[in-house]
Amino acid sequence: MGFFDMFKHKEQDPVPTQSQNFNSTSQQSVGILNLNKGDILDLTKVDEYLNNVRVSAGWDVNAYGQDYDLDLCAILLNEVNKVEYCVYYADKRYKGIRLDKDNLTGEGEGDDENIFVNLNKIPSSVSRIVFNVVIYRGAEKIQTLGNVKNAYVRLVDTERGEKEICRYSLSEDGGDNTAVEFAELVRTESGWQFHAIGNYMRADISSLCNQY
Repeated sequence: MGFFDMFKHKEQDPVPTQSQNFNSTSQQSVGILNLNKGDILDLTKVDEYLNNVRVSAGWDVNAYGQDYDLDLCAILLNEVNKVEYCVYYADKRYKGIRLDKDNLTGEGEGDDENIFVNLNKIPSSVSRIVFNVVIYRGAEKIQTLGNVKNAYVRLVDTERGEKEICRYSLSEDGGDNTAVEFAELVRTESGWQFHAIGNYMRADISSLCNQY
């Protein structure tokens, strides 16, 4: 689908335009925010006290019956766009952020992999956290995101009863790519923002980090 869905929205409400900033007023009047590539969600307007969030990915085996090993990872960048750390299946913890498990097949209901973020504990040197989903050894196994079934990523407020903030469906936009930079958390003077990226590519975790 290639967009974020937040809450439920009334049929008469307009869909926000690309690259629009969404504040608390627009959320109250619109009800749902369909964030397209390039849109920005100010988390301080969702909840000024929002601190603990979960970035989760889920998927199912594809239409051909193969198990796909999708890996959720987070690349932490400083103000000059250099990598400070990468949280992934082989290195699951850093200050204020952790990956809880590595699901190798996508079996089971609900979220398959989760990255928990305590926004207050992220080092002040970190300006951006880029979240990615990558098919493990996708090029070698000739597996692509276009063949993954029911793949999605969502952002959840873990302080308010596991309240889902937004969701991004990956399955229909994957094509022959093996990785997607789907979103990033960006630190601003007023707090954190959630940016929709949706940048698909042929890459693995190593090459994603090396591009910076």
